[in-house]
Amino acid sequence: MIVDVYKIFRNDEKIRVNICKEFKSLIRKKIDERYDSITFYSKKITNSSHVLYNYFRNDRLNASLYLLSKICKDLNINEEQLFSNIRYFSLQGGHIPIILPRIIDINENFMEGFAMFIGDGCVSKKSNIVFINSDKNLIKFFIKWLINHFKVDSSKIIVTIVTRPELDYTEYLNILKNANILENKINIIYDKNNIKKPCLKIYYPMVVFRKLFLNLKSIMKQKALRSDKLMRSYLRGIFSAEGSVRFNLPHKEVYIEMKDKNEIEFICKLLDEIGINYRKYNTSRKSRNFFKIYIAKINDLTKLSSMRIFGHNLKRQKILDNGVKEYLRMHE
Repeated sequence: MIVDVYKIFRNDEKIRVNICKEFKSLIRKKIDERYDSITFYSKKITNSSHVLYNYFRNDRLNASLYLLSKICKDLNINEEQLFSNIRYFSLQGGHIPIILPRIIDINENFMEGFAMFIGDGCVSKKSNIVFINSDKNLIKFFIKWLINHFKVDSSKIIVTIVTRPELDYTEYLNILKNANILENKINIIYDKNNIKKPCLKIYYPMVVFRKLFLNLKSIMKQKALRSDKLMRSYLRGIFSAEGSVRFNLPHKEVYIEMKDKNEIEFICKLLDEIGINYRKYNTSRKSRNFFKIYIAKINDLTKLSSMRIFGHNLKRQKILDNGVKEYLRMHE
């Protein structure tokens, strides 16, 4: 399964693109041949006689992908020809060139990473995409996932390490160094609260990526429902980020607790599809409502163990695996 990123953005009027000079000249030539006057055509297609006139006079100007798609359709220029001549993206009012992958392969690795982001990430109002976690394996996986699947420039990734003076965060610094995160992009904040271990906030401050992630969320859910492998990958990602396990006999359970009711409902749908029994109920914490899924039957826990429900969260996966083995050994 694949997703064409350019097609996601072709109807977004705020997304700008820079196209190859030769292709830009071809568009201008076809406009002149058919309409004679660039100002007339600009008025016809944009309601302003100056928009296209200024665009074709200045090679440094970017244009709305939506507008260019509209023009190419009107001039009988194949959309694929337009897409193949895009050099880079930007946003309305912005001038920072952003390279996006044309095609994203929706494989198991991508689905797991995206679900992990849904669990422990967010798209902030300040136009960042943000991932927050303290597990070293998840941090390594997410940074690698971001770079490999989205062609992200590691020099633009910003990281804040929230810690206490007495906590050692050297291993986290080594992870960031190995991922080629620039030293001047790493900030250390000392928290007054009694945190048990350092926590990392990973930022990628690009508005275009924020818009892309928002668009991909519904697409990924649709893809997950159509494939058993992607369904399981989604569950691994979301449980690695938000799931928990307790196996102190007689208590044995895997559970996930979130504020997002819609996300909990979607997880329930996936668990139904793969035949996992669960209980769902509401909880309240600090005057806020949470929704919890609770899985406790040994047959279901055995299934979760075999499918590695906690994915790259090796610590929780080990607790589940050892707990299931011990329970089965005691009840032979």
